[in-house]
Amino acid sequence: MATLTAYDTSYSRDDYENMGTGAEYIQSFQLSAVGTATAVEINGSRGNAASGTFKVEIRTAYNSGVIATTGTLTTTSALPAFNSGGVDTFTSLSLTVGVELTAGVTYFMAVTALTGSASDEIRWNTDTTSPSYSGGSVINPSTGATDTTRDKVFRVTGTLGAANTRRQRTSMAPRRASSF
Repeated sequence: MATLTAYDTSYSRDDYENMGTGAEYIQSFQLSAVGTATAVEINGSRGNAASGTFKVEIRTAYNSGVIATTGTLTTTSALPAFNSGGVDTFTSLSLTVGVELTAGVTYFMAVTALTGSASDEIRWNTDTTSPSYSGGSVINPSTGATDTTRDKVFRVTGTLGAANTRRQRTSMAPRRASSF
């Protein structure tokens, strides 16, 4: 599996956002070459309990256009437990279906907490000291405004290159017979 785009090196994981029920955080991203995304990886942890649920979506707009998802009931136990020294662990979450992404197009990775209390919150690590991901930035889920002072720590993985698909006939008109 190849890394299609990432903010996973030369970052300063100096902050994280706690995500309780209904909270959503969004990071925009772009690919430099076409690829098929099959998984996302978030760098973070969970609180003390492990009973919350969350989902990750890839979207074409910050607030709509879901083209891929991890499903709706990923439990927070999939994430490593937080410790006082911090956690710099990537957790891979498979998408329910691979999706071909186009180079140079902005997509949005949204992590949404579906259930959970303060004890099983999701913590998605953030670089607020020296954010330098050139393919996007953190997006305010309410307004769509970009926050260039923050970058989430993440990866989008899959296969490089266009999907190997057959061209399908789009017309239902009968084929013409050949004449000799």
